[in-house]
Amino acid sequence: MTVTLNKWGNSLGIRIPKHIVEQANLAAGKELIISMNKKGQLVLEAKEENLTLDDLIEGVTPQNRHDLHLSDEIGKEKWKY
Repeated sequence: MTVTLNKWGNSLGIRIPKHIVEQANLAAGKELIISMNKKGQLVLEAKEENLTLDDLIEGVTPQNRHDLHLSDEIGKEKWKY
């Protein structure tokens, strides 16, 4: 796919087509890391998010929650329940 480099203020920019945005799970405001590889190609990578415990808990649903499983013995320890 070909895109056109456009001038935006003192910078240059491209528009990312919707189907690529969806495939890469991007959204407006998402931070990207831009770099150049050894072949001279531009590389865009989504910046990893620093999730909080609240963010992780928010993602728990009845569909992805596992049942609690306790064993009588784990190593040399015994659990009482």
